[in-house]
Amino acid sequence: MKSALPKWREVQDWATDGAADWAVGLSVASQLPGRLDGPADAFRHLLIAAELHRVYGQSYAGRLLNAHEFDFGHSSDTDMDEYNNEIGQQIGRYVRSNNGSTADVIKFAKQVMLNSFPGGDSANVRWEPGPETGWRVKAAKSTQLPNGVILQPAVVAENDPDK
Repeated sequence: MKSALPKWREVQDWATDGAADWAVGLSVASQLPGRLDGPADAFRHLLIAAELHRVYGQSYAGRLLNAHEFDFGHSSDTDMDEYNNEIGQQIGRYVRSNNGSTADVIKFAKQVMLNSFPGGDSANVRWEPGPETGWRVKAAKSTQLPNGVILQPAVVAENDPDK
C-alpha cells in the first residue's frame, strides 16, 4: 500500500505556492542540526509561517498551518511546531504590514534563531523546558522587531537533548 505522504507533500506545495519547499531548502542550507524535532525544524517553521503570513495574510496562512499540523497523525512534534509557527506568524504580520519582502522574513527568522543560541554556539549549551512545550537554550534571548513587538526564543528541541 502506498503512503499518503507524497500526495500530501504535493498538495502542501501547491497550496503554499512552493513556500513549503523553499522553507525546507533554507533550513537544510542553514546547516543547523535536527531537521526533525530540532533547530533546523524550528527554523523551517519560522520561515514557512512568516512567509505564508507575509504573502497571504492571517486567514489563509492560519488555515494552511493548522492543516499542516493536523498532518493525519504523521507529526509527533505538533506542540513545538505550533509554538514556533506563532513566532513566525508574528514575523509575517510585521513584514506584511510594512510591505516587506521575503528577504525581510529570512532576516528576522535568522535573528530569532541566532538569539535562540547566544554566542552562535549550539554545541555547548544548557537546556531548559520551553514555556509551553519542548526545550530551548537556557540563556536564549528574545528578539525585538522594529515596531517593538517582542518575539520569544524558538523552541529548538522536542525532547530533552541531554537525555
